[in-house]
Amino acid sequence: MSNRLNKIVDWVSLARQAQWSASALAKQCGVSVRTLHRHFLRHMGKNTRAWLDEQRQHAARELLSDGSSGKETSAYLGYKQQSSFSRHYKQQTGHCPSKQPPANPVTPNSETTHEGREASKGTRLHLPSRPSRDKMMEQTPNCPQMTNNVRKC
Repeated sequence: MSNRLNKIVDWVSLARQAQWSASALAKQCGVSVRTLHRHFLRHMGKNTRAWLDEQRQHAARELLSDGSSGKETSAYLGYKQQSSFSRHYKQQTGHCPSKQPPANPVTPNSETTHEGREASKGTRLHLPSRPSRDKMMEQTPNCPQMTNNVRKC
């Protein structure tokens, strides 16, 4: 197994940069897709695609519970169409993105992270702080039309 894969710490950021694609992630890591697949099976207990889907859904739940719309979330997570995101989200969670419950209120057993997010003690959130709407739109190069500062895809 490749030593370079064992040295990677922030897989979630790499997955986001690879737009949740196993082949793009393998290319970023400088290994074949098959080598990456074997690494994930051995170290993560699941194949690359399953892990990427799980992380993408985790990011979606966080963004939605932090107040992002389904459209913003789908664009940030690299879905080409909001309907694809909604369908996939509903398959995974049993409800549509607009029905995502809000973030839990602060409780005595919670602490606020340096990004301003709440987390149970000992829990580490994997997403960086939520980018502004403008930042998300800058990261969505496939949506050329803009109306009232909102891109229409």
